[in-house]
Amino acid sequence: MFAEKPNKFIRNAHVEIIREIDGTDKMESKKFEGPVWIQAKQVSQYFKDNIQSSYTIRKTDTIEHEIIYNYPLSAFEELAINVILHKEYDTPEYVGIYVYKDSISFLNHNRPLPPVTIESLKFNKSPELKFYPDKDNYTNAVMSISSELLINKNSETTTKTTTMQKKILEIISENPNLSVKDIASTLGLFVDGVRYHINKMKKLGLIEYKGSSKSGQWVLIEKTK
Repeated sequence: MFAEKPNKFIRNAHVEIIREIDGTDKMESKKFEGPVWIQAKQVSQYFKDNIQSSYTIRKTDTIEHEIIYNYPLSAFEELAINVILHKEYDTPEYVGIYVYKDSISFLNHNRPLPPVTIESLKFNKSPELKFYPDKDNYTNAVMSISSELLINKNSETTTKTTTMQKKILEIISENPNLSVKDIASTLGLFVDGVRYHINKMKKLGLIEYKGSSKSGQWVLIEKTK
């Protein structure tokens, strides 16, 4: 597990994050390999760049605002690190983290070590976490999206951006004439990955592209309240 490529010695000794593609019934997968601690760091960084998003909640009767995250980083890292380090690597299945619209599921092919049981895990101090099953040779922890984002009667959600999307916005603000390929090169990402984030930001009404493909430019849309 400490080799550069553990998969050469242990079958499926890697992590996969499988995400729902917005607006479709399809899933996309991202594989993380290398020593176990590298896998854990890469998974955490991927979460910060692509999954975690922040919402600015503006109160309707005050000038104050509050920033709320869809999933807390500390909770994700705790669950991800545990699912990676405590997998039973004698089994051939890979560690799977499944990202849905309203939850993240961590699938570990191992059972809790005695005296810890699934039932005892359900009674920890995080009631929003759910643990399955009572039987079978795997453990599944499910973290739901923040309830603050689902029910907020006296406030308004004004923005939703991931860390990577914020980086793209910064680059565009400094040079609005850059192409998607240029932005990807600046960030060290694949073009398809940057295009995915840009399409998301267009749908959120954060940016738009004006002009032709050769001489046009990006425009940041100001949100006023």
